[in-house]
Amino acid sequence: MPDQTDNPPEGSADRPAKARNRGGRPPGAKNKSTLERERREQLERERLALLDGAKADQAEQALVAAQARGVKLAKDVIQDFMRLFAGMAATYQPLPPGQEIPPGKIVDEGKFEKYAALAVDAAARLAPFESPRYSAVLVGSSVVNRVEVTGGMPDDFAAPAGVPTHALPPGTIIEAEEDYVPPAAATG
Repeated sequence: MPDQTDNPPEGSADRPAKARNRGGRPPGAKNKSTLERERREQLERERLALLDGAKADQAEQALVAAQARGVKLAKDVIQDFMRLFAGMAATYQPLPPGQEIPPGKIVDEGKFEKYAALAVDAAARLAPFESPRYSAVLVGSSVVNRVEVTGGMPDDFAAPAGVPTHALPPGTIIEAEEDYVPPAAATG
């Protein structure tokens, strides 16, 4: 059995007394003000979510009500005017040289240009509602891989025809043409 005199007494300089748990907040626990602030922030987020949902519901209800009353959406009005101006431009459109003007046709280049410009403007305003912007469409792009060999070429490397291997110092970049097919792939 070990001798009790080998251990210094608790509370001495060699053996400090154990810290007593005197209550209080455990380490890592949030204080009351932090808990209250987080609760208020959560309530505000919930309130905003409900408000956004209510606004979306109101907008949807307004759209349905407007359609029920026969009220057109702005994009529909723009489309109607685009067609109207295009038709009016066609009415005053000049004919190719040498073609006779049919009876009832009114040729007026000034009015044609005016209505054609209005039709084009309406079409430009309508376009974002009908087709995506080119910047929003992911366009495939080719990828070019470049390989830089440092420290020389491997022993099994075959230099391009007519190029001695000592002419390829470290850092040389070798590119293949787009339609190049390696000999092993061509025969296989």
